[in-house]
Amino acid sequence: MVEDKKISDAVHLLLKGGKMLGFHCQNCETPVFDMDGNIFCPHCGKRYNITEKDGKMIVESVDDIPDQPEESAELPVLQKFESQRYPSDKLELLFNKIATKAASSDNIHEIKELVGLLREIAEIIKLLKD
Repeated sequence: MVEDKKISDAVHLLLKGGKMLGFHCQNCETPVFDMDGNIFCPHCGKRYNITEKDGKMIVESVDDIPDQPEESAELPVLQKFESQRYPSDKLELLFNKIATKAASSDNIHEIKELVGLLREIAEIIKLLKD
């Protein structure tokens, strides 16, 4: 069942234009994706950076990189949000951000609240696109 969910998440991202990378999550072994410059695991939500070390490309968890200010990770998302012309595109960015946060949370109450928000946003996106 977990493997089916991983595959479903991967297919969803591929259909939305995400790129499956040749790296796997250090946490759950799921392939890592690049979606609009954000590199992450679609299953557990762990974020990554790809860097070159000794002539090889390696993947590093954002949490493992020292002196990484939290605001710098948020800036590209905010810039993408502001650059979107259509409300449905802005809502899709917001949806993806909330989904990533829900996937990385260990707090069941927070997850329940975030899933409720995701449902509402999905309904609004559908209405805007119809």
